[in-house]
Amino acid sequence: MKVSRLAYALSLKLKDFKGKRILVAFSGGLDSSVLLELLLELKPRLNFELGVAHIHHGDEASLIQKKYRDEALNFSKARADAIGCHFFFEKFSGQRLDSKETHTQNASSEANLRKVRSALLEKLRVENKFDLLTLAHHA
Repeated sequence: MKVSRLAYALSLKLKDFKGKRILVAFSGGLDSSVLLELLLELKPRLNFELGVAHIHHGDEASLIQKKYRDEALNFSKARADAIGCHFFFEKFSGQRLDSKETHTQNASSEANLRKVRSALLEKLRVENKFDLLTLAHHA
């Protein structure tokens, strides 16, 4: 089976996860969509199970933000269903989150939001017995 050069490069990083369970963080944006497509391309070659995880940033926002967040959640679930992957999601308020990882920080800054998302994604990974969590984002 021929794969793209980018998928091949990723396969070298994932070779130790052949036959394992991989959870991909999926926002529905370009970065996570590309990662998901690359993982789908590699799935037959590396024979891993793929799950899709989404973090909903909560309802404490303007109606426009809430609508966008709900649409992103629905899109993510529909995409996971379309490719035959299990779908997992967490919703948080965006104000405070009690956990060891976030130390009940205010989640209003982008850096703190990233920490909260990471903690929630790791929680999903552990609870659902995935071996690896993959994330994609630009710098």
